[in-house]
Order: sequence, then C-alpha cells, then structure tokens
Amino acid sequence: MSFSFNYVFGMFYIVTFVQGSTWSAWEPCSKTCSGGVQKRTLNCTSTQQTAQEWRDKCTNNKMTQTRNCKNRPCSDFALKCYQCQGSEVYCHQNKLKRNQTQDACNKYNDRCITKRFELDVGVSEVTRGCGREVECRVMTNECMRKSYHKCHVICCEEDYCNSGHLLGGWFGDSLVIMFGAFLSFTMYLH
Repeated sequence: MSFSFNYVFGMFYIVTFVQGSTWSAWEPCSKTCSGGVQKRTLNCTSTQQTAQEWRDKCTNNKMTQTRNCKNRPCSDFALKCYQCQGSEVYCHQNKLKRNQTQDACNKYNDRCITKRFELDVGVSEVTRGCGREVECRVMTNECMRKSYHKCHVICCEEDYCNSGHLLGGWFGDSLVIMFGAFLSFTMYLH
C-alpha cells in the first residue's frame, strides 16, 4: 500500500492507494552502448473509491519514469553506420547524407565492407565501414581484445564513409556482403 500527500484549499490530505498500482518492466534501452534511456509506465488497476482525482489522472495521463542506461561504452574503433527498417532498397532510399565537415575514413575509403544482421525487434541493421583489409583485421582483433559483445554501433547520426552507392543497389551490396563474409572467414583461419 502506498500514500500520496496532496494540498487542496489550504489543507493537506492523504490519499491511500490500494495495491494494484504497479510499475511495468523497464523497456529496452534506446541505445546499445554509451548511454541511452529506459522508460516504464505506472499501471493503475484499482484505487480507493474516494480518490477519483487520482484515478482519472492515472488512467488519462499515463505516468512514466525514465532512467539512464548503464551499458558499456561504445567502441572507440566502431564504424559509422546507418540503420534501416525493412529491405535493403528502403535502406538506400533513406540513407543519410555524408557529413562534409568530417571525413572519418579519409584515405582508407577504397573498399566498403557491409555486415547485416537482425535485431531483437525485427529491425535489420546494416553497418558499413571503409577500410583496407589490414584496417579491418586490426578492428576485429581490437574488438575481440576488448571483449565487446557486438562489434557495431547502432543509430548513428551520420554516415561519414559512404556518399552514394559503391556498386549500386541490392546486387552490389550482396557482392560486398559475400566479400566481407569471405574476408572474415579468411581472417578466422589465420
């Protein structure tokens, strides 16, 4: 049972809430690394009959709490990326513009490696990174050394490396994905 102190017409009064007002579970964090927030909602199932004002407030205005996530820091070597919902075609149409004030890949943008995987909520994520084979290997080893669960970033604001289509369309991305898989397998064997 919980209590709420209220002030009306110059007088304090206490409203008693019957058990049944419970908080929902915390929603997943808005980011997979370096911060983000979680939210939960107060579920009001029953309150005391005399507390009509509270009942109205609770059911009409969902009360929420937020808190900062305590997740791992984002990788310092992580590549800029873009997130897509649905197909690769949709991804191309909604690709973010290159940031002209900062070039994260500068001299290493001769090759693009694309990785694609599914997230928990059915969202496909595609990350693209520019670099030569040596840089890719260094990043893979660094990721393993730091024991990160996933070597990627989610929800970046800009896509520094990829201005325009390298090979164009779904076919080009498929070739890049196959090349990336081959490269990963080759590095694994070494």
